[in-house]
Amino acid sequence: MFDDVRRRAVDAYPTRELAEIAGTTLKTVRQYHRIGLLEEPERAVNGYKQYGIRHLGRFIARWLRGERLVSAVGSLLGVAVAAGIVAWTGSARDFFVIGIWASLAGFVVTVGSVLARRPLTGVVWNALHGGTHAWRSERAVRVAHDVATLAAASVFGSRFAVQQWLYLTDSTGGLGLARVVMGTPLTVLAALVVLWSFRRSTRRLVTAGA
Repeated sequence: MFDDVRRRAVDAYPTRELAEIAGTTLKTVRQYHRIGLLEEPERAVNGYKQYGIRHLGRFIARWLRGERLVSAVGSLLGVAVAAGIVAWTGSARDFFVIGIWASLAGFVVTVGSVLARRPLTGVVWNALHGGTHAWRSERAVRVAHDVATLAAASVFGSRFAVQQWLYLTDSTGGLGLARVVMGTPLTVLAALVVLWSFRRSTRRLVTAGA
């Protein structure tokens, strides 16, 4: 996986390949451009867009986080609710309560899916590919999704553990810093592992069977 990432780091991805790697559609990529979640890359001499590894990482992270227009509105509502909690309790640290417990919920769901032998990333990959693949019976594919889902679980779990500790110690400044440090960087790392599991699944179950 990591050799492949290093090899492509200096290359460029056309729009179609960007969508295929992420397991999504050209329509989704174009929608991200329209609503400002993905910047327009430079074009090659043939006029086609050329996405670098930076665009790929950002697109995967935002796609996994569901940052479409609807979720952007949801984020604003989340901020409003958090502000309401602060106004009600009178404590600035309570602004982070929703995010802390959302991290715990994410950890429980992702770990639970692995324990149930239905890792969440595999369920998502199969749904994006028509829901017709027997991916759980392919050991290498299932293990890849176990690893990817546990990577996501580790992000949720670490966020909850660190932010809950900071919350209990009444470190409002630390909570703000942790939210930034443990936000996009960890999401991108987990997204790369999910990307690897998606590509592995596609090679074994889609490309091999074509």
